[in-house]
Amino acid sequence: MERQTERLVVRQHSRYQCDQPARLTIDAPHAEQVVFSKAAVDARGMVVARVVDCSQGGLGIQCCVFVPKGALILVRVLPEGATGDSPAAVEVRVRVQRVAMTDRAPTYYLGAAFVSVDQPTRDRLERTLAASRGAAAPGPTAAKGGGDA
Repeated sequence: MERQTERLVVRQHSRYQCDQPARLTIDAPHAEQVVFSKAAVDARGMVVARVVDCSQGGLGIQCCVFVPKGALILVRVLPEGATGDSPAAVEVRVRVQRVAMTDRAPTYYLGAAFVSVDQPTRDRLERTLAASRGAAAPGPTAAKGGGDA
């Protein structure tokens, strides 16, 4: 009889729903390997996205482009109503841990883990996400899959 390995669902942190505008781009180490089409980016070369859930370990991002698992991306989280150039934006570096197509539009969900984010940046990000998270469901999301992102 062949043994089958079960996939464990492990989360280190609770996830909370939010809905915050963001922009993303591929970080320097992977910029030559992952290149977005000109139709997918804005004038600054960034992809329009939304942060749809968050935790102490990472972000859930919804966007219109496929980003491969393992890619390093810079996510610029914007206060509601701000533009991509806003000085109030918080930029964090994350690694894509999971990718799922959620709609035929296409729309992708990126589960991403924080990479070397200092405490002051985490605090600014928490304040930026707090308003939209408070407007969303107060409890953790029932995110699928394993890992923390």
